[in-house]
Amino acid sequence: MVPSSLPTDRLAALVLAVCAIVVYVLVDPFTFLADSVATSLTFVPVTFLLYALGVSKRTAFLASAGGALGLALGTFLQSAGVVG
Repeated sequence: MVPSSLPTDRLAALVLAVCAIVVYVLVDPFTFLADSVATSLTFVPVTFLLYALGVSKRTAFLASAGGALGLALGTFLQSAGVVG
């Protein structure tokens, strides 16, 4: 039986973050997806890591979603030739 004080959901989030990083590196999503989508996928493990470190689910999701949207928009604008 698992003790009630053991944060199994946070440990699971840490394991999922490590697995997501390994999959992202091994699969290389830039070969299959658009650049803006592939760069925004980097925030999937960030969400899990933030939650594993003690941040609430809502805060981890909002921080990662904001970062992913910003990175996707920047990548799209750069590939369209609007910026840099």
